[in-house]
Amino acid sequence: MKYRNMKYVIIGIITIGGLLSACNKWIDIVPENQRLSENYWQSEDDIKNTVLNCYVRMRPCVDILVRWGELRADVLTFTGGADENDEDALLLNEQNITSVNKWTSWYEFYHVINAANSVVQYAPLVLENDPLLTQDNLEKYIAEAKAIRALMYFYLVRTFGEVPLVIDAYMTDGQGLKRAKDTEEELIEQIIADLLWASKRLSDSYTKDGNWENKCRVTNFAANMLLADVYLWSEQYDKCISICRDLLQSKKYELIASGDEGNSDIEDTEDTEDTEDTEDTEDTEDT
Repeated sequence: MKYRNMKYVIIGIITIGGLLSACNKWIDIVPENQRLSENYWQSEDDIKNTVLNCYVRMRPCVDILVRWGELRADVLTFTGGADENDEDALLLNEQNITSVNKWTSWYEFYHVINAANSVVQYAPLVLENDPLLTQDNLEKYIAEAKAIRALMYFYLVRTFGEVPLVIDAYMTDGQGLKRAKDTEEELIEQIIADLLWASKRLSDSYTKDGNWENKCRVTNFAANMLLADVYLWSEQYDKCISICRDLLQSKKYELIASGDEGNSDIEDTEDTEDTEDTEDTEDTEDT
């Protein structure tokens, strides 16, 4: 009887030991709030998908920018709809703005910035994993991300003046979220540095047939136009004029009159040609 009981004790100890060993494997997992970056960045498609995700994250910024700009400038008025019942939007329109107003949140912009930072920081890892990715294409993706990051910071600096400058990717909850604001000069310096780097590496176009990617993704021309705007904002007028002159000499863009005051804007000549083609088609159909 004692022998039989001892046998059960030994079996129980072995079973418990096995369960404890298995438990060690079960609890040896990465926290759900931590992204396995080293496992994600395996192919060129991973880079492209993250770059395109930057554009997806920019969509909510549009409504915010309208309120930061046109609404505050009295270009828009309330004529019904959701905004008439939006107390924060009404206060914004009255220039009665506090830090608790939901329309003063930077979240959507830093959401885009973090995706861009991820490309800049982690895309080089793919060179080791994808033999089809070239250094040239890698730098083009990074250039696109830097240009998008520069655009987001340019909106922020023009609206708030000073905001935190974050150029490293936020990947875990262990990273500090509270950062001191940087000066407008420091932000402009980073924006210009990103755009200068990007403009030397971005393509003039993404496809030969000029499909949606050429209109909706950052090209070399788009980066230079943004850079000219940044130089204008920071009162570096000679540099602004130089870039605009180069853009006009490319023959892809031309100055057009805007409004009754004779102001000029730069227009894409391809857009003009597309419009003319459309009008010709419509005339033919009418005939």
